[in-house]
Amino acid sequence: MEIFKKNNPVINYYLPDYNLIRRGQIKQSSDSESFKDLSTISLGVERFVLPETIFFPEIIDCDQIGLKEAINRTCNGVFNYNLFGRYMLKNIIVFGGNASIPGLKERLCHDLSNAFETYDVPENIERCINISSHPISEPWHAAQYLINNNVPSFLNKFVSKKEYHEHGNRICDERFIDYAPKEWYDLCPFDDFDFSNNL
Repeated sequence: MEIFKKNNPVINYYLPDYNLIRRGQIKQSSDSESFKDLSTISLGVERFVLPETIFFPEIIDCDQIGLKEAINRTCNGVFNYNLFGRYMLKNIIVFGGNASIPGLKERLCHDLSNAFETYDVPENIERCINISSHPISEPWHAAQYLINNNVPSFLNKFVSKKEYHEHGNRICDERFIDYAPKEWYDLCPFDDFDFSNNL
């Protein structure tokens, strides 16, 4: 702990009061005299423990799975690994505010290397995980582009909330069957399946 304190000193952080400051900020010696009455909190080990909750939510008593486990279950449990999972594992894109955490890609590469059987992990897993250059706004801009340009292949892949509430998962099966890999058809012969009777 002494090494931690020496290398990573505690910082004081101003909490927003929505008059002087609207966003929290680190306390500096050059701060205005008017900041002296603002509420502050001291942050030490919390700066390093909090990002860990992405991988281990149980740290904060959150009954959910972490990022590594979510990827593992998606590639190796929800979908058949040989048909879908191995391709999904080779195409991981991380976006959102947490994608800006320094070292996230390296940590994810390390954890995923140990989450799967050795022969299932791609050789260069670093190339399989991509961190968005603008992680907060990129998904919105991508969707905006596709909608504004009326890209038919994108617009045909929507299921509205109303449709989903009316038909459940079956509407997804019916609408997206043409986009599933060929191997899926071999395992699930949908040609003989009449969706209309099951909606």
